[in-house]
Order: sequence, then C-alpha cells, then structure tokens
Amino acid sequence: MNKRLFAFSAVVAFGLCSALAQGANLTITANGTLDPKISGSDPLGAAGGSGVVTLTISETAKPTKKTATSATYRVPAGGLVATVGSTTVKSNAPANLKFTVPRSGADIIYVSGTFTYDGIKGTITATLDLAPKSFTKAILKHPTTFSPASQALTAATTATGPGSKGSYKVFGGTTVLGLSGTVTASSN
Repeated sequence: MNKRLFAFSAVVAFGLCSALAQGANLTITANGTLDPKISGSDPLGAAGGSGVVTLTISETAKPTKKTATSATYRVPAGGLVATVGSTTVKSNAPANLKFTVPRSGADIIYVSGTFTYDGIKGTITATLDLAPKSFTKAILKHPTTFSPASQALTAATTATGPGSKGSYKVFGGTTVLGLSGTVTASSN
C-alpha cells in the first residue's frame, strides 16, 4: 500500500513540477488612438486611427541584456501583434522587449519587431509610459505583471519626450505617432 501511495505521489509531483517549469505567459496589451502624428509621412494613414499592440512572453524568460535599471528580453516570432486600423501584422522574427525601471519617473515598456505584410517589409515599435514604480525589481530577472494591471496611457507629443508612442517603418521612412488609451497586463 505504501509503495502505491509513494508511486502515485511521485507521478503527481512530477506532473506538477513539469507544469510549473513551463511557466505562465505574460500578455501586455496597449489599446488606443494613434494621435498626434509626431513625425514622418504616415503612408499607412494611421494618424487619428485606432491602434493595438499585444505582446506575449513566457514569465520564465531570462534577460538577454541587463543593467541596474533595465532588462531586455526576446519575444518569440509571432509573439508581437500590432493592429493599425483594420490591418494586423505579427512579428516574423524574435522581437526585442525592454523594461526600464528608473529611480524616478515613469516605468517604461519598449518593444520592437519586424513584419512582412502583403510583400512589404517593415518594423513596428511601441513605447509605453507607465506610472512610476509600476514594476517591482523582479522585472529585471523575468517578465512579470505591473501594478495596477490596467493603466491609462498619455500620448507623447515629441519623438524623444515623455508619453506613449508607436512607430512604424515602411518604404524607408519612419512614422512616429502618439498613443493614448489603456495598457493592461495579465498572467495566464
């Protein structure tokens, strides 16, 4: 009887450890309006329209680069999805995801990836300014949610100033747009 109980316990423990080792995924979604147009010719006519950026990454991912206030991770191909108006693109190669937690000021999420749509190659980026201290220092070791898990985004008005923004590069030119709306994080 004890041998059966031990064997059953070992199988359950192994299954539980395997499930925990796979870990959960972190999903971050920014949803809002792409306005104002900060720079570029905007060949896709995105200014004033809706925009959604969603990224999904394993919470067990390890940084590819780390400093005292930032960590950069690789998002698997297809893990970055952007919708501008009615056009949706997915990253066709690993994307870069950077979390910055400065000593003061906004915590920042930056993501950049490449895509091909209808034979056109391009790059998409998003810079999301969160409330200060949204992340704990755990973000420098592995991707994790922020708090509160839903936050308002204020659109940037300059390419290098504060605020949230999205950009795309096609046909050799880069367009930068402010992004206002909301950003959410969930673990699943």
